[in-house]
Amino acid sequence: MSEATLTDDSVTQAGNVLLETEGLTKKYGEYTALNGVSLEVRRGEVLGLIGENGAGKSTLLNLITGTTDPTSGTMRLRGQKYSPRNYRDASQVGVYRVFQELALVSTMSVYENLFLAHEQRFPGFGPPRMAAMKTRAKALLQKYDHSHVDVTRSVGELDFPTRQILEVIKCIGLSELYGVEHPVILLDEPTTALSLDETVFFADFVRRIRDDAGIIFVSHRLEELIDLSDRLLIMKDGEVVARTPDFAMTPHAIHALMVGRERDEGFYQEHKQTEEAGTEAVLRCRDLVDSQGEFSGISFDLHKGEILGIGGVVGSGKSALAASIYGYGSPLASGAVEVNGKKVDKVTVAGMMRRGLGYVPPERGDVGMLLDHSVSWNLSLPRLGPGDLDRGPIKTRSETKSAVTMIGKFGIKTQGPEQAVVELSGGNQQKIMIARWVARRSSILFLDNPTRGVDAGAKAEIYRLLRDLTLEGVSILLVSDDLLELIGLSDRILLMKDGVVVHEQQTPPSAKPEESDLISHMI
Repeated sequence: MSEATLTDDSVTQAGNVLLETEGLTKKYGEYTALNGVSLEVRRGEVLGLIGENGAGKSTLLNLITGTTDPTSGTMRLRGQKYSPRNYRDASQVGVYRVFQELALVSTMSVYENLFLAHEQRFPGFGPPRMAAMKTRAKALLQKYDHSHVDVTRSVGELDFPTRQILEVIKCIGLSELYGVEHPVILLDEPTTALSLDETVFFADFVRRIRDDAGIIFVSHRLEELIDLSDRLLIMKDGEVVARTPDFAMTPHAIHALMVGRERDEGFYQEHKQTEEAGTEAVLRCRDLVDSQGEFSGISFDLHKGEILGIGGVVGSGKSALAASIYGYGSPLASGAVEVNGKKVDKVTVAGMMRRGLGYVPPERGDVGMLLDHSVSWNLSLPRLGPGDLDRGPIKTRSETKSAVTMIGKFGIKTQGPEQAVVELSGGNQQKIMIARWVARRSSILFLDNPTRGVDAGAKAEIYRLLRDLTLEGVSILLVSDDLLELIGLSDRILLMKDGVVVHEQQTPPSAKPEESDLISHMI
């Protein structure tokens, strides 16, 4: 993929180069998450980074902070070779990352959080060391106009915007502690959970510290990205496709560069999609609001045999919505849910399973599977009762027969039902995640990024299976970060932004939208 340089970068030379990467590449087997990325981060500037979900932004930040090793490529920090073994290595030489999910410990005080895991840099032990930490914390907060914050107060007692700014102040404080004059700070979607006023305040704070640092700012909010950044890098499919000063870039141009991939109709089995999905509503949701404030006012129907896509950027609330409706995520604070015409008085996982719903979470290795157990065991998980996990593998004739049937139906490549799941490929593991609900005869499936981390061949097989399930009358709620996947598979797509549905897009087989039609509503 060729990279566009939309204007001469020489006009933005601002100070010295603090961090540079050359040809950074990260592969997971045959899958390339990042391909040949080169960039410079200069002192006194904000480098904006944007791309759709899956573009490679997080992988790039992981490599820079040492939480992932590159397959190839090099990095230099202040002119010297830089290859951190872990995040602690990175932080000691002045490279820090601030996430949208706060990393502060809510039960600890402000001063303890600011220097957590770096206490040994202060002299003495016990009370003398604590006193030195408090003194430095007070000076740091005063320097950045936050002297009103009591350093002995628990972080959990502070409002979210203050905690977010403390995360950035912590980066400055640690760099000073290690004698680093100009740190590199990676701001990874830091404003996702902030209101408009809070976002403006945070942006003003970033401008305040920019002269002392080099900053990479990742955001899906186009307006704030253009407003705050000195230069922009646009990523797509693991590569940098354009770089430019912000004044040369319009939202329309960014949209065009972020998307525009060719969609293979056969890959998504679009010939099996009917022109009109069924009209029988098997799931009704009205005015849903969750208890954690991740989404509100959500209403929709899911019809029999339909694939309803849910799209949005990270933090839009799409995954939280699916999890909460199933009873897996934060509880619903208000709203109504009906399954097959019957109201659900209390949403619980067990109750939804009894009503014929199945759920595939986005992280199969963390919460979806028992990797050290057999294929048969994992296929049987939804049918286990209390205490079954402690009694060892199920070896009844019916369970084995069911496992053999699902292995054949889903084309799971395995030596047999007793092979450990950890020995299978990611694609075959994902097939098991879906097959277990088919074995249970679930008629409604919630699938959150069902092809994440699997190769193209496995994706094609999963798409074929999903299409065949809908032809059998199964209804699917599909949450996906992949826009082409959403467009290719869905009968309709609901697009979410900041916890609300902002657009409904019809996607009949004869009139599929472009990626740009969707992303303009998402960012």
